[in-house]
Amino acid sequence: MDSIFFRSLFISFLISGCCELSAAGPDQPPIIYAWQLHDFYTEKDSVEIDTTINAFQINNPVLRQSISSSFLGNVGLAAFPNIFGDRQESSGFFFIDHFRIYLPRSPEITFYNTRRPFSLIDFSTGGPRGKNEKILNVLHTQNVNPDFNLGFRYFNINSEGQYNFQQAVTNSISFFSSYELDNYQLHAGINLNSGRIFENGGLADDSSLYREGLETEDHMVRLQNVRNGMKNTSAFVSQTWQPFLFSGNETANEQGTSWVQRFKLYHVLQFDQYIRTYQDDNPQSGFYTENLQDNARTFDSLHYRTITNKLMVQLPEFSRGSVNFAAKGGIKNELLKGSYNIRKDTVYHFSSIEVPLYYFLAEPDDYTIIDREGHSHNSNAVIASARGNIGDVFGIWGKGSFFFHGYRQGEYDLHAGIRFDLLEGKNRSVLEADIMQRETTPPVFMNSFSSNHFQWQNDFSRQGESRIRGVIEMPGRGLSAGMSFHLLNNYIYFDTTANPRQFTNAFPVINISLGKDFRLWRFCFRNIVEYQVSGNQEILPLPDLAVYSSTWFEQTLIRGIMNVQIGFDIYYTTMYRGYAYQPAISQFYLQDEKSLGNYPYMDAFINIKHKRARVFFKAEHVNIGLLDPEYFTVLHYPRNERVFKLGISWSFYN
Repeated sequence: MDSIFFRSLFISFLISGCCELSAAGPDQPPIIYAWQLHDFYTEKDSVEIDTTINAFQINNPVLRQSISSSFLGNVGLAAFPNIFGDRQESSGFFFIDHFRIYLPRSPEITFYNTRRPFSLIDFSTGGPRGKNEKILNVLHTQNVNPDFNLGFRYFNINSEGQYNFQQAVTNSISFFSSYELDNYQLHAGINLNSGRIFENGGLADDSSLYREGLETEDHMVRLQNVRNGMKNTSAFVSQTWQPFLFSGNETANEQGTSWVQRFKLYHVLQFDQYIRTYQDDNPQSGFYTENLQDNARTFDSLHYRTITNKLMVQLPEFSRGSVNFAAKGGIKNELLKGSYNIRKDTVYHFSSIEVPLYYFLAEPDDYTIIDREGHSHNSNAVIASARGNIGDVFGIWGKGSFFFHGYRQGEYDLHAGIRFDLLEGKNRSVLEADIMQRETTPPVFMNSFSSNHFQWQNDFSRQGESRIRGVIEMPGRGLSAGMSFHLLNNYIYFDTTANPRQFTNAFPVINISLGKDFRLWRFCFRNIVEYQVSGNQEILPLPDLAVYSSTWFEQTLIRGIMNVQIGFDIYYTTMYRGYAYQPAISQFYLQDEKSLGNYPYMDAFINIKHKRARVFFKAEHVNIGLLDPEYFTVLHYPRNERVFKLGISWSFYN
């Protein structure tokens, strides 16, 4: 392993001891407070800053998102959860959806208010030279004054991969700021994301894993020097204004503000731009079904942009004793533009004209620019939300939107829930239930798209989803359980040819989850079980069962200032039909070639926490060679073989 890393590791432990900061006193505010925005990005929701060593060894964003995923093997490559409830709503630009865990959007930014400058550095690495993986996360934030905070975050993945032509490099730079006065609050953020992904199409022969003596680089792959490029710019500004709130108002009531002073105005502006390119210098390799535009070279490009404005007003909040209620409503406007390649009529060269913006990911200067097809749409909606509570015991909330004009006309989304917080101590129980009903317009490229290897013209109907969900948590007992029922209608999927299709009948999906943490002496156990039923395995294949189990021995050393965990993780998914992957459109699609799953993955780890520094040492896939090498989660894409990793995280207040 790099000697630089070990020197950094040693220095960080020394620094962590020197920079140890005592907790704030009982009469002092917390040193640092963190939150994210929700409710149409108008309300604050506090979040915890993770400083524990529990699960610290799980550094792969794919495994942090879900205990079971369809994954191409190398961190930075496409992935999506096998647990239906863990899947995120589509961004509208579905070509990048399976990379979103590496490329966060601005509304997902965490904001801070800190009495001292705060910095956090996470770094992990593993694998020999030529197969190395590095993940770096750097965060810094500080307050200019008690009301004004600035910060930035840098997140980088540079993973060469164990198999040929599998390198992934992603970068994300975020800048964020908050400004909070009594009558005005502003939150702003911008994310600059990029990704450069090599696609190898998977193994040419899955049975080569059975041949003894082969290194991972000796296995033949189906594609060579194929690049998938992504760029995303995401920005937003959220403002809250109480125009009638000012000091010295003679109409102020006994609570300090009058009825009219509690009016609030909100404005949220969001901007998202995506650019994707796909390049293959040998499109006649036999991997693709057909070449529609160019037999000599594939250079597909897609451009997608949305600008969204929300304007809302909140009625004065009702408050009497422990009872509170607030409601807000407003309008939303969305402008959407997108374009893609179509069959060329006129050929231009980069050397003869100015290169358009959406081709800046290209490398050689002799790529031809072909004609493009564009879409431009405008949509308008009414939006509203409400919330109420009786102290900390009972809460109720609801939100909804309805598009009354434009491309998304007729689309709606209604969501409501309740929450009970009962009992105290170890028997404290939190019960939550929610119901959701929505119809969503298919993404614009799902109906109309053209590239060198795929093209389609569809007239898909709006997709429908109804959901009922209930969850109970007992933190003091380490117990959580939940159940959800989904009813899907007009479900869109990618068939065995990787073309989009729509199933016009309704079918259910049921998910039952159970989690239990417990301790026996110094041995700790964490178990999560997910059980699923898909009402139509032909178009929505899901594993029946997914299990995650972590067991570790925990010991405190050096007079209570160092914690050590030694243990192992096990991941298991039952056999199911599983998916194939088409890199030309970055989509997982149905396949009927073989079943996947029924293979346990075991990782061994050591976690250490010394004051403000955390370290892990991990051996992944330690059980390789004990079972038949059927460690595929996607058709032709094996998981990585055994690899040793280590990582460190440390934070500073100064």
